[in-house]
Formats: sequence, structure tokens, C-alpha cells
Amino acid sequence: MPEKQEGLDGTGRNPSRCPPAVQALKFNSNAKFHAELRRRVNEYFRTVGRPQRGGWQMYLKSGIILSCFFLSYLALVSWAQNLWQGLSSRPVAG
Repeated sequence: MPEKQEGLDGTGRNPSRCPPAVQALKFNSNAKFHAELRRRVNEYFRTVGRPQRGGWQMYLKSGIILSCFFLSYLALVSWAQNLWQGLSSRPVAG
């Protein structure tokens, strides 16, 4: 039975080379920064005259993208009977 090598634990890893335990990142709560950032963003959208959520153009674009996805998925599941038909609808369906 081979002996344990010095510096190795039971898993075969060298504990001195293992990274330290990962801790969650914590940021200081800088309320002044967040308030100033929000003020500037709101001022920008008010100055430009555009809605913050993108308006009807964003909803139209999202609808087109989602429709293409669901139609291509429906074609992949129900219409594709051989490999080339499945591969033709797969790129859009993911």
C-alpha cells in the first residue's frame, strides 16, 4: 500500500495550493452614490424624452423574438421528421 505523500490530504490534493474559501462579495452601502446615480439616470431619460422601459419598440422586438423561438420550437417538435428538418429549426429554438 503506497504511503501518503507529505502535504497531501486524504483526497490527494495539496491543501497549501487550494484557494481560500470563497466569501460573498459585500459592498459598502453608499446611499449618496445610489441616489446621485438614480437622479442622473432619471434626468437623462427626462431630457431625451424616452421611456425608461424602452416603449412600444421594445415590446415589439420582444414579441418578435419570442414568436420566432416558439414557432421554431413547435416546428422542431411537431414538423421535423428527419435530420435536416430538425437541424434547420434547431438554431433558432436553441
